[in-house]
Amino acid sequence: MQHVTQETTPMSHNSTSAIHDAFDTWTAAWNNGDLDGYLAGYWESEQTRYISNGKVIQGHAAIVAHYKSRLGESADFGRLELLQFEVELLGERDALVFGRFCHTHNDTAVTGAFTIHLRNFDGTWLIVLDHSSS
Repeated sequence: MQHVTQETTPMSHNSTSAIHDAFDTWTAAWNNGDLDGYLAGYWESEQTRYISNGKVIQGHAAIVAHYKSRLGESADFGRLELLQFEVELLGERDALVFGRFCHTHNDTAVTGAFTIHLRNFDGTWLIVLDHSSS
């Protein structure tokens, strides 16, 4: 995975490192069939938004319901790989992450791009807006 970050201070290095770690955790959860672990990356708020394929889903509960209806009870979500990953810090509390992904499931690979707005809540980076397209 290609990592690009804009950092100028030790604080920004710590933040970008924590963001990389968070994405590694969420990706591993997806690849291990742990939907709850994957969705733990989303802020539990009615303000959280997920946008994909022209559809806007607002609210953590609605995002969880969307993923559960899409994936069903299966523990095999396929393999998610981040191909490109760029972090831009927007201050101490907010960051934008741009990247490209490849999702392989049942011998079908889908590639796409994402832009994610993260916010730091007491030292934990969480997704407040996820815009993905494929």
